[in-house]
Amino acid sequence: MKPFSVLETTKKALAASGESAARRIDLHADDETTGSFAADAHALLHWCRINERLVIDQALGDARVYAGFERLSRLRPVEARYGRMADVASEVWVIGENDRTLRLRRASTAFVKEGPLLREWFLLISSSRYNCLITARDLDGFETDRPVTERRFEGLKAFSRATVQTVEEALREALRA
Repeated sequence: MKPFSVLETTKKALAASGESAARRIDLHADDETTGSFAADAHALLHWCRINERLVIDQALGDARVYAGFERLSRLRPVEARYGRMADVASEVWVIGENDRTLRLRRASTAFVKEGPLLREWFLLISSSRYNCLITARDLDGFETDRPVTERRFEGLKAFSRATVQTVEEALREALRA
């Protein structure tokens, strides 16, 4: 996979669509508001779990799911959920540094060797009934003494179909390269 940034691509897509990324939002709020945030890993885990469960519980069979974990070992705590998601969704992509073997039967994997995705966490869900995107830059990295759930992130979340599709198309192009 060529070097790519979901965060930077999302910023450009929001600017092109006229949506504002300048609006500061609370990631803990369960609303569909587009904007920027600062949060710890616990907040991102919570938000992602809600949206991953939505794919499963609503049986979004046409959903295409892309998840960036920085390192594939970060998938371990949610690997079973991703297996269930892959059984429901039309596509599930797991993207990150190849530091462990995954046991997902139906998910596709893309390995990141260099570039911004080594410090980005993202979840993009694109379907006819629901679209969402969260993307964040890891401010601490793995070389920190902070507990995993307290690592700090800054990022964006968006729900507009146009923005999600624009980012998805660019990500798919990067996956093909």
